[in-house]
Formats: sequence, C-alpha cells, structure tokens
Amino acid sequence: MRALTKPQWAMLIVTSVLALAVLMSACISEEDTSGTNTTVVAPTPVVVVSTPTATPGSEAETGSMVKEAYFPCGPFQGHDGQHFREVLFWTGDGAGLVFSSAGTMWTVNEEGTELKSVLNALAGTTTLGALDFLYGFHADLSPDGTRLAYTSCQFPTEHEYERESYIQDGLDFTEREKYHYEIALSAADGNNQQRITHNRELDHYPIWSPDGSQIAFIRDVGFAKRQLFVMSADGSAVQVVTPSLDDVALVPPSWSPNGMRLVFVVNEGVRYPEDMRNVYTVRPDGSELVKVGEMGNVRIGGEPTAAPSWSPDSDRIAFPQFDNHEAVISTVRFDGSDLLRVWSSGPDENSFSVWQVIWTPDGSGLLFVYPGDGVYAVRPDGGGMRLLLEVGTRTEVQMALSPNGARLAVYESSLWPWSYRVMTIDMDGTNLRILAVQDSYDEPFRLAGGQAP
Repeated sequence: MRALTKPQWAMLIVTSVLALAVLMSACISEEDTSGTNTTVVAPTPVVVVSTPTATPGSEAETGSMVKEAYFPCGPFQGHDGQHFREVLFWTGDGAGLVFSSAGTMWTVNEEGTELKSVLNALAGTTTLGALDFLYGFHADLSPDGTRLAYTSCQFPTEHEYERESYIQDGLDFTEREKYHYEIALSAADGNNQQRITHNRELDHYPIWSPDGSQIAFIRDVGFAKRQLFVMSADGSAVQVVTPSLDDVALVPPSWSPNGMRLVFVVNEGVRYPEDMRNVYTVRPDGSELVKVGEMGNVRIGGEPTAAPSWSPDSDRIAFPQFDNHEAVISTVRFDGSDLLRVWSSGPDENSFSVWQVIWTPDGSGLLFVYPGDGVYAVRPDGGGMRLLLEVGTRTEVQMALSPNGARLAVYESSLWPWSYRVMTIDMDGTNLRILAVQDSYDEPFRLAGGQAP
C-alpha cells in the first residue's frame, strides 16, 4: 500500500477559510444600554455563560458565579470525531440508501432514479448558518425501517441563560443563540419530527437496539466528560451505562445483534495528542463492563478512529489498532479473549489508521477502508484479501453492505476539489454505479442516473 499525505489537511484548510469568511460577514454593530456602539460577533462553537450555581460542565468559578463552557451546534471542524459527521445505510428492504450531508438526510433508490431530501437537522438554526456539526452529525434507521433517530440542532434550549461577553484570542464574542445537541425522531420519510431529549447537555450518536425498544447514545455530562447512556425509544427511562468512565470517545457505539451487549470506545491515558483509545463492552444495564482491546495511539495514524463492529453471531468484535506506525485490524471475543490479528499494513512512518471496518452479513468476511488507498475485503483469518475500490488521496469514505451482502454502498467525499458521490458496487469489484452527486457546497445533491464513472 502506498504512503500518502493525510487527506484531512485539505478539508481542514478549506473549512477554516469558509468559517473565517462567515465570521467576518456576521459582525454587526448594536447599541448597548449606555449608548455606546459595541461590535457583536456571532458565537463560536464555545461560548461562556454564567449560572448562579455549579452545574455539570462547570469549568471555572468567579465569586458566586460559575462560568460554564457551552457548545452550540457550530460550523467548525477538525475535531477527533470528524469522520462520523456523515452517515450511510441501506433501507431495511435493501431497495435504497439513506445518507446525510451536513445535517440533511437524503434517500435514493438503488437504480439512481429517485432522490429525495428527507429532513434538515439544522432547521431553524441561525448560528452562522452552521456549515456543519461541531461533533459530527449522526443518524440511525430503526430495525423495522420506519423511524430515524438523529442528532438534532433544530430545537432551541428550553433553559434561560444569562448573556455574557468574553474575550478569546483577542476577539469579543457574545452569545445570541441557544441551540445545541439533542436526540430527535422522525418517520423514515422525515415527517413527524419530535425531540426526545430535553436538557442542557450534549446528546449525540443515537443507535437503535436490535429490537427497536431502546436507543444508546453518548452524552457530554461536563467539560470534556462523556458517558454512554441508554433510554427507551420514546426518550423515557434514561440511564447512564458507564458511570465509572468519564471520557467515552466521539465514536458511535454499537449493539450486538442479539441485543445483549454494547461495544464502544474510550479515551484513556494522556490527553491529545498522546491519547490512547481502548474498546469496551458492557450490558445495557451497566453490568459486566469489560475492556476487550487496545486501539493504541490512533491519532498519530491520522484521524479518525474506526468504530468497532460486531460479528453477526454477536461473538466477536473487529476493531482497528495502531502502534509503532503500523495499522492493524484485529478481532476479539466479546469478553476480551482470543485476540486475533487479521491484517497489518506493516511498520511505516506514513501509515494511516483504518477508517472503517464491518463484517459481512454471513460472518465470512470483513470489509475495511484504508485511507488514500482503497476499500478491501478479507476473511476473518486474514486470507483472501482483495481490493474492491480505489480511494483517492483527498477522499473520505463511508461504506454499508446491503442486507443480502450482494452489493456495497460507498459514500465518497472530498473538499479539495469538492466532490460528494453515493455509489454502489458488486462484491466482486464490478458494476460500479454512481447514484447521487454533489458538486458544490452551496448546491444540493442531484441524481447521477446510476451511470458508471
């Protein structure tokens, strides 16, 4: 596999330029109560507010007031979960795909003849137009295919906050909007949208249980403090699953197919850039918490981290590792035993960490994305590896396997040059069809007619 520069650099540069341009255009002048003109700049993703008593998220205390870090849905990227800002999955009948773009949800049929905008999870938000979600947008389709659970930034908070201006990096920021992350539900066609979490914390990465009765999600419970939660599908009976862990990573959790356990990622050790990430499993009631694998310092291998993936029989977990400039895919039993190495890039100072790894529906193979190189298939014993699709140097990839395992859907995105494509390909690497494309950030997706590239 060839050594390449990180594709994230182009994305970060372009997004920073866009965000700076929007910030400059958002500056306005307002009269304060004393009659002095004051420059007010639209809020950054981090805004300091005041509350009379300490609350979760409190960072510093000044007299009787507590300054609390507040994170509205914002336009800036470059965070450790950036690869999970878009989603892709098949409809339950395998007849089409559901995918996202900067918080908007779309559906397209497999023939590439019908494209529909389903919902906008940023609707009503005025925070700089919100170019993207700060922590990444996520959505999940219910097992029966009728409902979407998604990260929402379309509902203003129900809590009142005291307006306060503060200085950061020489700029004066004043909070004007109070939108932040909640979990919402809608019908699969985007109708009947309803918010099911109501709090001043940040709720994100909702994942349905296999029977559709519960939703697991990650909640920020304080400054740089995240835990795994589970709630009923209507938003009731919210319970923390991991009270002993306070830094669950911004990586979507995953239910075992039998619904008995959850797998998730935890940041442990020294803070950035030396973070170590590890894989844990736990029962939904919080019992039998087990550390099953060590990912290593994956950030050195290029953001982001692939989410762990369950085998169809709920017995094993596939996950990426990165150590001594070597990218590795391993599998392990749900209790942490029988660790097996499936694939390795070999030691190379220019190696990347694997972006995504998933099992085939019959458990006979694994698919993974090696950035800047390609989408590969390999047996769980490490044999029979083959390239399905090449990946460009500035391209991020999401993939999803059809329910019958016959076709692979690929969501290919690049900001330099701008190019978003949703396509499908047979498992033998043939019959590549492009279904939908987006050619510019200010234009919506359009049909591509299912043509070959």
